[in-house]
Amino acid sequence: MEWGDFGMAFSLHDREGSEGIVRIAIELSDEDVARIADRTAALLRAEHRSGGRESPYLTIDEAAAYLRCRRQRVDDLLSQRRLSRVKDGSRTLISRAELEAYLRRDSDDPSIVRWGSAA
Repeated sequence: MEWGDFGMAFSLHDREGSEGIVRIAIELSDEDVARIADRTAALLRAEHRSGGRESPYLTIDEAAAYLRCRRQRVDDLLSQRRLSRVKDGSRTLISRAELEAYLRRDSDDPSIVRWGSAA
């Protein structure tokens, strides 16, 4: 038995007659799975950004997906002028940089109560 970075135990099993196949059994805690998922997501985002194909603008639906909220929330932010819009014909676009700046500003707001945060 060996221990990896996540405190996981694993063992290798080579079945007789299964040439070229190695079976691995891994036991992970829920916390370890969450850490792996977070790290994987971060790596995928970094890989996606490094491709250079990422648009500097998002549609309202893309912005809502990025914020993990409903489209109406993005519409409300636009109406409140907390975000600005760029019109491209009939499309409404939002600057990705402005959206990220909004999130950074919002994370510094002490009036926002977050679940699991110390009061």
